[in-house]
Amino acid sequence: MNFQSLLTPYLDDCDAEDDDLFYDDPADEQVLDTFMAIVRIYNNARKCFECDKPEASWGEEVVRPLLDMAASRTNGRAAIENVFVSAKFFASFAD
Repeated sequence: MNFQSLLTPYLDDCDAEDDDLFYDDPADEQVLDTFMAIVRIYNNARKCFECDKPEASWGEEVVRPLLDMAASRTNGRAAIENVFVSAKFFASFAD
């Protein structure tokens, strides 16, 4: 017995209660593009981790593409802004 055979009936019941819980509409043309974008983001995250890249690299290679993809799926109900905070600002709170 595997996890899929154990989970599938439970997940099917959950999906029956809420049609929006799982997204499985084969008519959506963006599904493959979304999946490929997620795979690229995953691979970038793995590369950033394995190469011990700095936070700025994670932001450009992982966080920003993830936020852009999420915002693109909200039909304009969300906006993403990159905010830079100067080190001088944080220094003003130092003891």
